[in-house]
Amino acid sequence: RFRISLSGSQTDFNEYFILRPLHVWEEGKASFEPFCIATLDDSGLRVRDNLSMQSLNTKIAYQIATYFGIGRLPKAPGTWATLASLPLAFWFLHFNPMTYMMLTMLLLFVGIFACDIVEKSRTTHDDGDLVIDEVVGLLITMTWLPITWQSFALSFILFRVLDIWKP
Repeated sequence: RFRISLSGSQTDFNEYFILRPLHVWEEGKASFEPFCIATLDDSGLRVRDNLSMQSLNTKIAYQIATYFGIGRLPKAPGTWATLASLPLAFWFLHFNPMTYMMLTMLLLFVGIFACDIVEKSRTTHDDGDLVIDEVVGLLITMTWLPITWQSFALSFILFRVLDIWKP
């Protein structure tokens, strides 16, 4: 993490959007679009995602792989994705067990495909913002469990502890 001083204020940056102007409509006022996401580390500035060069398939895959942007949260994105997948598990559990497992397997394969597309568009590997595995992992954990707050709480805690610990 680097501390950068901008106009006298101290700011921490891990990653940031590099913007490019779309058009200027008044002097000093312009609209911008995200051009790329870059990270600053010991080796210098590295472009991680070139957003303007991505196809529609890559952008859709990115939304799936990051569970619609939850993986972009700065602190504990895996925990937030697991928490955000609880409503999906609640909805899936209202189906019969075979449908639940088929939907989970479908999401597993869609997630693998989406992460593969995103990984091929990057210069880095296995970034923390790809959190669809946490979503599928919680769904697998919840298989055959009753719809009670206790099973949801225990599944969430047990999954996060084992996912972080990686025994």
